Amino acid sequence: MTPARKAAQLANARRSRGATTPQGQERIRRGRLRHGFYSQRADAPIEALGEDPHRLATLIAGAREHWRPRNTEEEQMIERLGCAMLQMERAENLAMHGRMRYDLGDSPDDFYGPPDGVPARLVLRAEGTASGEFLKIEETLLRLHRRPKMRKKAR
Repeated sequence: MTPARKAAQLANARRSRGATTPQGQERIRRGRLRHGFYSQRADAPIEALGEDPHRLATLIAGAREHWRPRNTEEEQMIERLGCAMLQMERAENLAMHGRMRYDLGDSPDDFYGPPDGVPARLVLRAEGTASGEFLKIEETLLRLHRRPKMRKKAR
């Protein structure tokens, strides 16, 4: 690369501000999504990954029916439980459909699986994190539901 070309690239990079319109920013957000494990919004990766958009609502409704939340705190736990279940399903689907890449060595060319696949260590870590979150929420809900209800004292 010539020094003039390198200087031109640096000058262009300094002027670049990235996407400025909301549509452009959304397009960039969707374009970088490969697996959805680090998404800030639970529903964002669903459309981009071609998943059933009603699946999260179905999981939350099932958990709500099972646990029957009694207050806002429990309702929030139910929503987190549904998100954890969706992440566990997502990791399982990546593994089942052969979309994981296993790195075999130090070289970037030394791998097994599709070149654009999600690294197996990432999938396994995300599944472990979601499973841990699921168990933690479930234990909390069990503890809350076993707690005796406060009774009014008779006068």
